[in-house]
Amino acid sequence: IVACKADIPSILLVEEATAGIINQGFASGASDVVALDNTDHLLNAAAREITSVRARVESHGLRVSYEEAMARAEQLMSGTSEAIAFIADGMHIQANDAYAEAFGYDSAEDLESMPIIDLVAKQDQDKFKAFLRHYSKGDVEQAELSFAARKADGAEFSTYLQMVASSIDGEPCTQVILRSTAGGGSGGGSGSVDAGTGLFNRYFLADQIAATAVQVANGLGPASLVLISV
Repeated sequence: IVACKADIPSILLVEEATAGIINQGFASGASDVVALDNTDHLLNAAAREITSVRARVESHGLRVSYEEAMARAEQLMSGTSEAIAFIADGMHIQANDAYAEAFGYDSAEDLESMPIIDLVAKQDQDKFKAFLRHYSKGDVEQAELSFAARKADGAEFSTYLQMVASSIDGEPCTQVILRSTAGGGSGGGSGSVDAGTGLFNRYFLADQIAATAVQVANGLGPASLVLISV
């Protein structure tokens, strides 16, 4: 069993459970060493090992589900036109290409460990810092702010930012969603309002679904989609 690395608990039954035999049994990989005439010990040991195996199977299933969810989140992050990043303690820890492109960077990796305040125009940095302090107090789960942003080449542009509590690898962080204007499309992306009706278009819906799916995959909570045909 040990050589095959199989997760199969074994209970060694012996005529007499002396200290030497018990030590030898554990050294050989046995989960427990039980004397043949000690029925209560055997039942307790068997029940304990069954519970332990079930817990390991459940833990493995949860780990696989978590890894699959993270993989889906990565795909959604890279596939959506929504500019999305994750920050912790004011520093970027993850971002997608749309977010990097909005600020004029070639790759999302260029933003790793960069303070988000570095992407804010000088005249709005005090306002942005106050906004972060308010959000960090935990008074609200979602916050929004319009401000002047700064690209890699120093050029400035107006943008609208949403922050939502999230987590990565079980550690709390903040998801940042960047838009060109309040209610508008992603930074650097196309418009999200239909010119004829004034309503949000299908591109906006697709981006919202993708962004919400990322939030759910990162443990923010469940979400539902309702389709109403008229």
